Amino acid sequence: MSITIMTNIDKVLIQLFWSSEEVGYYSAALRLCLFINMFTLAVGSLLFPTFSSLNANKDIRGIKRLLFQAERYISMIVFPMVFGLFILSKPVVFILLSDWKPAIPILQILPFFVLFSALERPFQSHFLGIEKIKIARNRVLMMVILNFSLNLILIPQDIKSLNISLAGLGARG
Repeated sequence: MSITIMTNIDKVLIQLFWSSEEVGYYSAALRLCLFINMFTLAVGSLLFPTFSSLNANKDIRGIKRLLFQAERYISMIVFPMVFGLFILSKPVVFILLSDWKPAIPILQILPFFVLFSALERPFQSHFLGIEKIKIARNRVLMMVILNFSLNLILIPQDIKSLNISLAGLGARG
């Protein structure tokens, strides 16, 4: 349920405070970034049973080695893709999205979110694999609260009913 909230609250808030066009620009840029996330989901799926097996054998050194190797190799693969999307965001938008120029600044920001998501994936698999479910749950709950708070601060221009001025970044927020 937390993941569903986290993946959809941004689109809901953009629609609520801005427009359908902003949601379209954001969603299009997000779809271009999600192919990187699919790779890290696959790696996380492979890591979980390995961590579980190492935990069953009480191989703490093996767990630590696998965790740091996974983080290292994921970063070696994901960093070039993220910076490639950042640097080549303008041609990517023109080639894949035709004339959606407002999606360019969004595509320059979103890959870094995907990078953070990719780098946390081995740790989430680690906590689940060594039966630290409460830690994994608490991490996800903290991420949901932080995500919702930052979206609420960065997306709307203001909350008129409370007379609060905010960042007003729209889809870039």
